[in-house]
Amino acid sequence: QLGLCASGQPAYFGVIEPAELVQPDKMFVETMGGAICFNRASCNTHELRLWTDVDIFLSESFLRLSPPMIEFLKSGAAVPLHQLSGLVDGGIYFPSSFSAEHPWFGMRGLWAFMCTADIFVGKHNATYEPVYVPGPGPLKTCNEAISGNGANYAGCQNRTNSGMPCLPWPDTPNDYNYCRNRDGGRSRIWCRVSSPLYHDRPDYDYCDAVTETPESTTVYHHGGLNHALLLGAAKQALPNLTLISTYGSSGGGVAATAWASLIADTWTESKVVALADGALHTFPGTSLFDYFWEKAPYGAGPLGQATPQYDVTTPDFDWREVDALAKELKSHEG
Repeated sequence: QLGLCASGQPAYFGVIEPAELVQPDKMFVETMGGAICFNRASCNTHELRLWTDVDIFLSESFLRLSPPMIEFLKSGAAVPLHQLSGLVDGGIYFPSSFSAEHPWFGMRGLWAFMCTADIFVGKHNATYEPVYVPGPGPLKTCNEAISGNGANYAGCQNRTNSGMPCLPWPDTPNDYNYCRNRDGGRSRIWCRVSSPLYHDRPDYDYCDAVTETPESTTVYHHGGLNHALLLGAAKQALPNLTLISTYGSSGGGVAATAWASLIADTWTESKVVALADGALHTFPGTSLFDYFWEKAPYGAGPLGQATPQYDVTTPDFDWREVDALAKELKSHEG
């Protein structure tokens, strides 16, 4: 356990020890995840919320692990890699072993799960306030009465409690795009929404009745703090490394590349290799880029909040520049 997730719950990392340590002067860092949230809607929507808490990800993502298994994995107990591969994901993410031809064969590794919604650069807290948008039509025409899990709800709310607009129901047109829990199958009223990650298929999110006032959301963007602590511990334990490889995909790839120069500054005699797989997937000129970088300005917090700052060095450059990573790495050339 090390640091905090965005939810405020403990963050965790993994140490991978080889069956036979044949490359003691080398280490790899695998970064998993990297979804970003930057307002109340994005931090509370189902898919992005998975990446704000270790327990939520392990229990509600495709892994669907049981509470006893989650507690076992968080305990720090040593698990043979082939057993972890079979128990956790059937080999989807973790390999069952490293062959002699594998670039990580015989070396130690760190596995960093990003649960801070900030690409491992944040060092502040943020409080996001709700933005309420009512359903269509005069409220007096709607029955906003709700009880239990909302199976009886017949009101006009058509925004989720995180502020996302609901999609029309394909099978009951009289319900339009109102939040419902018709069969009582979920814990509260909900609706179909556009997935923020997979735009070709719908997702779901939960709702509040119009008469309810959503609460603000506090998010702990401590990824930079966590990663600095992790690398500091590694430096203390392994001060004389000659090769450090950082890997990641999507947002994790951004993190792996962004931290490469600071890793080189920490291990000044070591060669640093960074591999980013599909990292920069938010391109300038798109509506998403315009919203993310222009309408959610970063400062003390993602919305400019006066929130606690921590004196920890993290990658510091303008993410809106298309060549930001290239310039950061070039500044450390040699």
